[in-house]
Amino acid sequence: FAAGSIITLIPMIIAVIFGYYIFNISLLDLLGTITGGMTSTPGLAAADSMTDSNIPSVAYATVYPIAMVFLIIFIQIIALSI
Repeated sequence: FAAGSIITLIPMIIAVIFGYYIFNISLLDLLGTITGGMTSTPGLAAADSMTDSNIPSVAYATVYPIAMVFLIIFIQIIALSI
């Protein structure tokens, strides 16, 4: 359980640090982008419930299709290597 939590949280924390402090992306954009990259619709619902803006939804809709394509490709690559 601890290893799964670490594997899940570390990339998100790194994305927030790089996105907010280095690339100066707003937190609402980051919330949408991270939830879209994780293909996490419940995460988007949580981000949307925290704000009246639709910025997280727009960022989510931009990243989600790309993440789904890569998810399918990487699953095929992993299945072929086993």
